[in-house]
Amino acid sequence: MENKINVGDLVFSLSGRDRGSVYLVIEADEKKATIVNGKTRKVNKPKIKNLKHLFKIAQSELKDEAQKIALKKPFSNERLNKAIKIEIIKNGGTFSVKR
Repeated sequence: MENKINVGDLVFSLSGRDRGSVYLVIEADEKKATIVNGKTRKVNKPKIKNLKHLFKIAQSELKDEAQKIALKKPFSNERLNKAIKIEIIKNGGTFSVKR
């Protein structure tokens, strides 16, 4: 799997208070990504995190949802959280992090 993090990818936090959490990337550049998960990081208050603290676990089918959130269009936190859970299940439900 390509390691570059893009909009719509699911990522795993490697450090910080949110270590171990899964997020959806809604914006990304060369050094930072803006992430949400609908639970601890709500749609209306995303987190900007350094890419070296994130690990890409899946290229999800949530790119359209990520773009809607980035453009501040209405999107519920519950719907986002459920979509992330479904994507994790589609990808086997488990993953391992290798640095």
